[in-house]
Amino acid sequence: MKIYVHAPGENWILDRYKQEWDQYCISNSTQNPEDADIIWLLDGYTWDRIDPNILRSKFVVNTITHIAPEKFDRAAFDRKDRFVNHYQAMSAKSADVARQYTTKPITPLQFWVNENIWKVTSDTTNTLRLKYNLPKKRILVGSFQRDTEGHD
Repeated sequence: MKIYVHAPGENWILDRYKQEWDQYCISNSTQNPEDADIIWLLDGYTWDRIDPNILRSKFVVNTITHIAPEKFDRAAFDRKDRFVNHYQAMSAKSADVARQYTTKPITPLQFWVNENIWKVTSDTTNTLRLKYNLPKKRILVGSFQRDTEGHD
């Protein structure tokens, strides 16, 4: 079985997931959607870059990272939904939101973590504060994501 993974090409986390999939799942990957048994759309907005005739002839899985209700375009979703056979949501909450818009099956399933990049550290909080010159008496909140919705 061959899987074509489609990413938006925006230097976003989804592009890295495609790169890792292609690197580590070589025997299941194809770079040509025509050769695929499954087309995996990692985003919900660049699917129309693939020929609709190809989409109609394949099993199509679409990842839902999130749905922002205030920005949700129902007509665009419905156009894509005609081609999608199954959705994968990044969380149960995203799956619940998506169920309002489609009757297609939805599986909540997070992506993998590349343990070559993200590692548990044995450093203490104080060691990290010293290493990165962070104030000792401040509460630090960290976020490891890029969610610019198309804006740099």
